[in-house]
Amino acid sequence: LLSMFGYGLFPMTLDYIFSMKNIVHLIITVIVLLATMLSLFFIAIGYLKQEKIITLGRISLVSAILFSLFNTLHLLAIISNINILGLLQRLSIFLQR
Repeated sequence: LLSMFGYGLFPMTLDYIFSMKNIVHLIITVIVLLATMLSLFFIAIGYLKQEKIITLGRISLVSAILFSLFNTLHLLAIISNINILGLLQRLSIFLQR
């Protein structure tokens, strides 16, 4: 719901990079990413505590770690102006599915 309403109300514009809409858009993006990462880690912890579904917990933990890693690499690529942003973004989105 946050991403649906947040991105709908505050779309990214190309007019001025530090406009209020763009800043709110980036804040919503950070909140959505942190919520996704935390939920993946909490799901992994919950599954790892169950004896019968430890494998699902390990899979969830690996996906949470990879999601965090690829999003961190994506941020570093933006800061460093490395031209592989499309690849890292696709890897991050692929793990969300």
